[in-house]
Amino acid sequence: MRLLDERKQLFRDMQSNSDDYSDEQIEELMDDIDHTPDVEAEWKKFESTHFATEKKITMPYWFNKIAAMIAIIITTGIVYAASVAIGIITNPFTRTESPSTHAVVKAEVKTSAKTECDTTGLMQTIIEPVIFDGAQLYQILDEFSTYYNVKVEYTSDKAKSIRLFFKWDKKKELCNNIEALNSFERINISLTDSIIVVK
Repeated sequence: MRLLDERKQLFRDMQSNSDDYSDEQIEELMDDIDHTPDVEAEWKKFESTHFATEKKITMPYWFNKIAAMIAIIITTGIVYAASVAIGIITNPFTRTESPSTHAVVKAEVKTSAKTECDTTGLMQTIIEPVIFDGAQLYQILDEFSTYYNVKVEYTSDKAKSIRLFFKWDKKKELCNNIEALNSFERINISLTDSIIVVK
């Protein structure tokens, strides 16, 4: 098969000097012009000479499975955390006290001195209230201590064992919850300098 430039030159020469060429030479040139090249074969030939062969890097099958499982676990964790944050799912770590057979102190509203109230406030988020049913006062105040990051001091050990039914609204400030506890008979709690004092 002749090169393209050779064919063009030969074709021009045949047109101008047709008597110098035999019929067989003309037929051979025409066959050469009519012949369509095999593009796929030519491309493979070109590719083998011009491109370096690249090896495909394949990961083992088990590696893909582990990567997929890790992605699922991370996604599930993010969705769960978001659900707890916006209140779709309740936090399983929020503790409610179980009912008890002990006597529950009845709420009798009494007038008491107001406690000092921190006016900075807490970030208002969607938080479910905690129900203490027959819980001892020290258990409730331990939860307050952890949640509000304050200390608790008792001047009397009798107050520790008082049992209550109390609904703790975590959205309220500490001073408001202490006022709610002070509404119970035999409870006198004050808040000074981030210390809950139980008398």
